[in-house]
Amino acid sequence: MNNFGGTERFKTAGFSINGKGYMVAGRTSTVPVTYISETLEYDEGNDTWTAKAAFPFAVAQPSAFAIGNKGYVVGGNNSSFNNVNSCYEFDPTANTWTSKAAFPESGIGGAFQFVINDKAYVGTGARAAANNSNSFYEYNPVNNTWTAKANFTGSSRVNAVGFAIGNFGYAGLGTDGNDNFSNDFYKYDPANNTWTKIADFPGKARFESVAFVLNDKAYVGGGAIKIGNTYVSLGDFYEFDPIKNSWLPVSGISGPGRANAAHFVIGNSAYVAGGYAYEDEAYFNFVEKITDCNELSTSVLRIDRQDFAANLYPNPSSNVLNVALFDVLADEFTYDVVSVSGKTVMSGKTTGNNFQISTDKLASGAYVLSVKDGLGSFANKRFEIIR
Repeated sequence: MNNFGGTERFKTAGFSINGKGYMVAGRTSTVPVTYISETLEYDEGNDTWTAKAAFPFAVAQPSAFAIGNKGYVVGGNNSSFNNVNSCYEFDPTANTWTSKAAFPESGIGGAFQFVINDKAYVGTGARAAANNSNSFYEYNPVNNTWTAKANFTGSSRVNAVGFAIGNFGYAGLGTDGNDNFSNDFYKYDPANNTWTKIADFPGKARFESVAFVLNDKAYVGGGAIKIGNTYVSLGDFYEFDPIKNSWLPVSGISGPGRANAAHFVIGNSAYVAGGYAYEDEAYFNFVEKITDCNELSTSVLRIDRQDFAANLYPNPSSNVLNVALFDVLADEFTYDVVSVSGKTVMSGKTTGNNFQISTDKLASGAYVLSVKDGLGSFANKRFEIIR
């Protein structure tokens, strides 16, 4: 499918309305930091992206959701590095943004959100003074009102994820802002205004992940962790079954790991767009369509466990893949290149923490590089070959 065509970005809002997907605002290059206000519409039938009315101001990491025939973008971090409390409604027919009742607190960024029975729920995140919160609110678009609800039961955090299945909402993951990451999850019952702890997320505790629902099951993954002094973006995903209250590893995104990507669902397909690879300092503008998340074979390497950091570049690659290892204790390593089906297609040995792998004989597609030292430590990192 087509890339969204605009500038590579992350911390972008995403939602879908009447069979079309939308990406709103976000952040691009880190030097200088650039915030954008662009709105893009995706037409699945034609596989095309079209620019729509720009959001009223440049903002990154807002909350976003759709109710009925309208989309909503709440809060976010503006170009002055302040979290704002604005709420705007997007009408795709009129192609207009309209200001709505502001979020009740002084600002909110990096919050989770979900929609149950045509009401939106927004919680946690950073406030105007960059302090994290566990407050939680309901937005009613009919009355254009915000109502405080029972605080999120978990700790105060930012960059958590949320999703809804049936009449319940779910939220978890995130960070306290000091690189202490969470893997806990909670279930919200709007009828009783209560939170209940559920099964913990089984992968690495993380932040800036993606969560979407297909066929009454949730898929949560991506995001970032920190290994030593290096942030590492992830591409692994897990399926949550609300009936069994259980998680299973499933096939992740086929491209490189991504943090803070936009996402939306159209019919029975999820779309993950843009995002950021911390270790490569790379922004993306490619889009991945996900229609089926099969349970992983036990032979397929998972990248949710790493003992040291691996930086792969260029990624995607064509003929040569450069590998840089960080926070290592050994100087001799073995490596395997594994296809997404679990087949080892290349192996080798090397000395030193910087080396090259010739990839000119690899077919186009996604792979995992597994590097091991002689001390029992390892790093698994996804990369992509494009011809």
